Amino acid sequence: MATLLIKESSERSLMRLPHLIELNGQTIGVLGAVGKDAYKEMLRPNLPPRIARIALPAGHYTLCIRSLFRWFYATAELQVEEGRQTIVTFADKEKYWDWVFWIDMAAWLLKLILHLGRPWSIIYEIVSDGLLLVWLIHEIAIRKTYFKIKVEKNEASGFSNLPMA
Repeated sequence: MATLLIKESSERSLMRLPHLIELNGQTIGVLGAVGKDAYKEMLRPNLPPRIARIALPAGHYTLCIRSLFRWFYATAELQVEEGRQTIVTFADKEKYWDWVFWIDMAAWLLKLILHLGRPWSIIYEIVSDGLLLVWLIHEIAIRKTYFKIKVEKNEASGFSNLPMA
């Protein structure tokens, strides 16, 4: 049996959502906590990266990593070989947009507490709504390549102590 390691390389520890893992169009599992455990995982700081170890026959596979929102996904073609580990590392492309979101959220909360006055409240609304529109266009444009996927091959000696998925 060949080994496929799937690793999420996201460094953010806030709001890590689970992802569906599909091989050749068939869902084989969920990477991350689901249900009540998902909330516990989201609240813990400095979480280790999530890793799934899958034993499968050598061959050619199409890997699809899907977000909880079904239209955000990315696919990669894999050649899994006997005696070598195929390591797939993935991360989303939302690093800078997350910063914009949190800054906008802080400004929105500040706007609720403080009255900004006539010209500044209108300026805030135009900038905030404009960023939302640009973000929506960006999301629609990258929805089929939402994750950056990196595939590499290693000898089968590493990661042998990880549990099988």
